[in-house]
Amino acid sequence: MNRVTPFSSFIRTGILAAALLLPGISNGSPVMDEIVRSFERNNNYIQPFATIFGTAANAGWNQSAWVGKGFGFYLGIPLSVAYVSDDDRTFNGTFVDDGCKQYNNDPAHVPGSSCKEVTSYKGPTILGGKAPVMHRSIYDPYYSHNIIDTLDIQMNDGQFDFPMLPFGAPQIGLSYYFTEIKARYMWNPVEDLGDSKLPITFFGLGFQHDLRSVTRFLPVKLPVNISLFWNKTWLTADFTPGADDIKGTISM
Repeated sequence: MNRVTPFSSFIRTGILAAALLLPGISNGSPVMDEIVRSFERNNNYIQPFATIFGTAANAGWNQSAWVGKGFGFYLGIPLSVAYVSDDDRTFNGTFVDDGCKQYNNDPAHVPGSSCKEVTSYKGPTILGGKAPVMHRSIYDPYYSHNIIDTLDIQMNDGQFDFPMLPFGAPQIGLSYYFTEIKARYMWNPVEDLGDSKLPITFFGLGFQHDLRSVTRFLPVKLPVNISLFWNKTWLTADFTPGADDIKGTISM
């Protein structure tokens, strides 16, 4: 569970729009093809980062439930913290040994080789640690009709190992008659991750209305201020693996 600690308490509806696209280019070698396919099969590798970053980006919009009646202006950098849980550091993945699948499906294969078509494993997300090594069989369907070799496939290691993700973004607000319109923008706060890259861009809009516009006419004054709030954040991020012979990008 992701916990967010904003610097104020308010009524909020947050919407995060994030979609995963897949890498589509490799250098054609079996090892590189398999690594790129591992991205395609395991979108959960980068999804926790999108969720946690989006949660943090949607926090801290309001500094108070009070909005003035006259003209107002706000400029600041609200801060929030998203905690990274153990569940966000790992995911359950499935590795398919295509060579083993070829071997088992070929009626002319030579009996005796031992391999496993599908292997379930627990791998690290981008917020996790070291990834396991899988094994891919190399099957010769033309001459020996047997498994002639095995390749070690190193799955994707995690890139972050932080207990929490602090977040702050420049925010501007204009208010009048108990209503405030707010905007946030941030570009490329985190890019280089060793050899890998993760540029991020996001833009957010918020709307807050203080219900004193209505409650001030009540016969009894309320002891607290109550506001309605809505916000939406557009988040764009591209993860590019650092190996020189792997070409591809996952976009959020």
